[in-house]
Formats: sequence, C-alpha cells, structure tokens
Amino acid sequence: MTGEEEAVPKLKAVGFWRPPRKWPSPRWLVNSDWELENRGRITRYLRSGSVCGGALGYSWCRFHCCRAHPVRMGSCERSDGIWAWPEGLAHYIHKHNIMLPDAFIHTMRMNEWRMPAGNAERVADWRSTCGAYDYEPWETWAFQYKSWYVFW
Repeated sequence: MTGEEEAVPKLKAVGFWRPPRKWPSPRWLVNSDWELENRGRITRYLRSGSVCGGALGYSWCRFHCCRAHPVRMGSCERSDGIWAWPEGLAHYIHKHNIMLPDAFIHTMRMNEWRMPAGNAERVADWRSTCGAYDYEPWETWAFQYKSWYVFW
C-alpha cells in the first residue's frame, strides 16, 4: 500500500457466538427489559443490512430449547458499513431478548433506524479491499456480562 492509499477500517463485529473463538454466549446477554420501545426497530435494522460475508451452511440457535428453523437463522453476515453481524442476530433480539452494545444502538439511532444511503457500495468496497472484522470491542463488552453459572 502506498502512502496515498487510505486503509479501509475493519468492521466492528457484534453478535458472534462461540465456537470457534472464545466468543460470548447469548445466554449471558438476556435482559427482557432492554430497549423494549426500540426492539422492533432494532430487528428491522439488523434484517436490512447489506450482505458482507457468508458461510457454507446455515446457523442454528444457541438456545438449545429453541426450534428456530436454520433457514430463519441464516447463512450470511450483514453490515451497515460500520458494524457486522450474523444474519440470525435479529432472531436473538426478537425471540430471546438479548442485549447489544450501546455503541451499536447509538449507530442505529444516528442512522434513524434505517440503513444509510450508499451502504451496499461501502460494504462492497470493504469486501474488496479489507474484508476483516474487529472482534475485540464485542468480546470486551459481552464478557462483562458473563456469569459464573454459565458453563457452555
């Protein structure tokens, strides 16, 4: 990269569960009182993100008693150009009342709960030049909610 080229920043990862990394468990983040008035907006925002990555199969709900169909959980990752999340994250908000970082919710509010104009183009540019996620802020935020009684 020459001095004239601008580095494309990594997308901030959110909502990724373990394995393979030491990611958090969604069970740590259940809070039925969290963002009640905005939960519908949050799920719509998550479902409307641009596709930024994919997997070779469908995901599954990490709440083992849940019977969510794998197609509903999705097989891709979505983005708003700043954050990236698994397609099934909306399911966890809607069905299991999990919390998300305040910084992510702040981004949604600043975007007035809609994907920003030109988002698909920004995500395509990110994919072609960088394609990396920054997991550290997500892990740091989520691990503060880890409870001693969660064993999986």
